[in-house]
Amino acid sequence: MKKTLFSICAAAAMLAACGGGEREYLNFHGLSMNMPFQALVDSLQQRGYQLDTARSDSAYAKLFIIDDKQNITVDVATDTMGITYIIEEYHATYNDSTRHLYPVVYKQMQNELGGKPWLRAGGGDDHKEAVFETEKGILEVNLKNTNLPLLQVVYRRDTNK
Repeated sequence: MKKTLFSICAAAAMLAACGGGEREYLNFHGLSMNMPFQALVDSLQQRGYQLDTARSDSAYAKLFIIDDKQNITVDVATDTMGITYIIEEYHATYNDSTRHLYPVVYKQMQNELGGKPWLRAGGGDDHKEAVFETEKGILEVNLKNTNLPLLQVVYRRDTNK
């Protein structure tokens, strides 16, 4: 009787651990997108990033990550549920810089998220888009070398979940 009761309790514990757990979110530099905006800012500053939050309001914030090696801009949109999206943009002087960065970021995201993204066709070497749709959210890696070389990484919370 004790073994049967123990087996039932163990099975119930396993079911509780596997199903109905808390939802996972995409990570932005190791920080979950379900955290409040101010917590994201504080965490990035604790990691040594220099941020300029001067152009922010309650629903939208623009962060400038000051880095000697890269010019990075981060846009963050929030709602009552937390962060809805983060757009990380790498600005460069030459198209070659962003062309070389695209496969590095693409592979990193593919390893981190697993699976293969769907790719938007067209654009050649200077316009590429990869979209990863996961249980955690939607992530896009976009190369847009038009007037100015630009690589975007867009983290979006899937609002349907």
